[in-house]
Amino acid sequence: MVRIPGGSFQMGTEKNKPVIAVGLLTGEDYLDGQPADEMPRHAVVVQPFEMDPTEVTTAAYGECVKAGKCTATGAAPMRPATG
Repeated sequence: MVRIPGGSFQMGTEKNKPVIAVGLLTGEDYLDGQPADEMPRHAVVVQPFEMDPTEVTTAAYGECVKAGKCTATGAAPMRPATG
C-alpha cells in the first residue's frame, strides 16, 4: 500500500465561469448557468489514506472474491464501464 497524504482543495465551481454544456445532453440541473451540484465552490479536507499501487479491475476483484481470497463486503455491484 502507498500512503497518500491528506490535504485540502477547492471543490466545485464559481458563478459565471465558462462550463462545457455536457449537462444539456445528460439532463443535469443548472443554476445560473452552472451545474447545480457543483456550487458553491468550497474547501474540502481529505484525511490521509492508503491506496494499492496496482490497478485492479472489477472483474479481477470478482475472481478474487469467488476464490475466497477477498471479501465482497461493501463492494459495488460489478458492471462493465461504458463509453
